[in-house]
Amino acid sequence: MRSGLLSSALKLQVSDLDHLKLAVQGNAAISQLHMRDTLRERELLKWQAVDINGIQYALQQQTLSIDNLVLQQPYVRFIINENLTTNISELLIAQPEKPAAEQATDSPALAMHIGGIQIKDGSANFADFSLTPNFATAIQQLNGDIGTLNNQTNSVAKVDIQGKVDRYAPVTIKGSLTPFDPLKKLDIATAFKHVELTTLTPYSGKFAGYRIHKGRLNLDLHYQINDGKLNASNKLLLEELQLGERVDSPDAVDLPVRLAIALLKDSKGRIALDLPIQGDLNNPEFKVGPIVWQ
Repeated sequence: MRSGLLSSALKLQVSDLDHLKLAVQGNAAISQLHMRDTLRERELLKWQAVDINGIQYALQQQTLSIDNLVLQQPYVRFIINENLTTNISELLIAQPEKPAAEQATDSPALAMHIGGIQIKDGSANFADFSLTPNFATAIQQLNGDIGTLNNQTNSVAKVDIQGKVDRYAPVTIKGSLTPFDPLKKLDIATAFKHVELTTLTPYSGKFAGYRIHKGRLNLDLHYQINDGKLNASNKLLLEELQLGERVDSPDAVDLPVRLAIALLKDSKGRIALDLPIQGDLNNPEFKVGPIVWQ
């Protein structure tokens, strides 16, 4: 942790020291947080401020209620390393398992309620170093809201977030989900518009065996889950796609890719694909790969 400031205006009530009754009410904020990972000295997490409003905590009842959280300029970096580990998994330290007797006497889980989360001018970076050349992209100008989070009722939370990929391509994420059990109920629609395809060259080189010379991607995804049953719609529109030079890749598919692209294009040079996916996510035999190939 490179920096971070804690501010609070809290009312604390303490009584019955033998059984310690503690209650906390008020507001708090953490500002100018800056964290780097300790292994490779890379940016990990930071924000200008997180305002925590309307805190009500009771120790004996194991309850925590927060009216709302306001995240100002949050930033996170997610990296896939050369060996397919991630920058997050590298930092997790394995903990020894507790003895069975100790687990049985554990105190009840904390009942948590957050009225809503507001994101203001957020950003993120994603990089995949397992590819050659490396892939990296940025999401900026993230703004929006996430609804009520309650781990006791597992109520549905609304999601409405907008942002931009690589500064110019707008992205929207809208819908609802049960945040502590997304396989119970989820209905999320995501749209990416006018994404520059040349940034995806590391993936096209690895899996298709060609660089991308030019093109734009429009992507509309709609995922619905009810009690583990998935019903998804994936609509892709590729505009002015042109492949560049060939790339030697052992993972590339053995298919006439250039011919396939020429056959898929319509009279306006566009490729429109609609890929529906259905299945039972609770079934360990369910796999997306065969559906995509089909």
